Amino acid sequence: MLRMDDNAVQDIVTNTDYRVDFTYDRTKIIYTRYKQGSKNPETFTYDWKNGVSQKLGQNQAYKRIFLNENVYVGFDDTGYKEVDLSSGKERELFTYKEFPSRLSRFVANVSENGVVTNPDSMTISKDRNHIFMVFALGQNNEGIYRYSLQDDKNDELIVRAEEILQYSLLNNGDIMLNGRVNGTSGIFLYDSSNKEYKMLKKGDFLGFEWDESRSRLAYMQMLDEQRSKNELHVAYLRNDILQSDTIIYRNIQSFYKLTWLEDSLFVGGSTLDSSEIYRFTFKVW
Repeated sequence: MLRMDDNAVQDIVTNTDYRVDFTYDRTKIIYTRYKQGSKNPETFTYDWKNGVSQKLGQNQAYKRIFLNENVYVGFDDTGYKEVDLSSGKERELFTYKEFPSRLSRFVANVSENGVVTNPDSMTISKDRNHIFMVFALGQNNEGIYRYSLQDDKNDELIVRAEEILQYSLLNNGDIMLNGRVNGTSGIFLYDSSNKEYKMLKKGDFLGFEWDESRSRLAYMQMLDEQRSKNELHVAYLRNDILQSDTIIYRNIQSFYKLTWLEDSLFVGGSTLDSSEIYRFTFKVW
């Protein structure tokens, strides 16, 4: 795991998993590493300010979203749970075994072996009362499941599509989705009130990312079914239409991730041999 400050790269720790999670105040990250010769992972926090790592005991969650400074919702090999780091207490939300029974209330003919969750897709509502995640319900059949942290019977399968590669919650309650709907691939806007899809742009996309205000969108479009042949766009969503859609770069190799920080867009590309980070800064003159 590396840290870059003023273009200087510092090695923090080795033998880590690829995934890291931010704490609630974003002053620390949580990462998992393996000791030399051991198959059992250990979990640590790393403080950006003082550079100190602290062990978190036997905490083995794969994905975490913090509700406050001490409590997070996470996914491990048993299912989804709520964990209080200050007390060590855990609250089981729902397990692997419950997936089929929960989803069978919304979808007919759900098989026990056909339901698969994607923990990387987990996100949380703005009021931090609901978590969302993507479930595969069978071949060409996926959905976004909403679960209430206040009432476990207040849940719903809110979106259905043939394929959901990525989604994002908008401020008005609508959902933006990259995937395949009715046989067509593209970026879609799902109207939560009317339960209808609207296509924003047709094509194959490697990913998208909103800025903090959820008004400016960056997305990476793949051309001719080749990942290395791509276009990086920035656009604004106004009146349910992508406007001022502008290509700002082409053919980023081994694209991995988009991230906004204020008026800067960071784009990462990575292979086994090398990694690159591009920074694009947008200013109103």
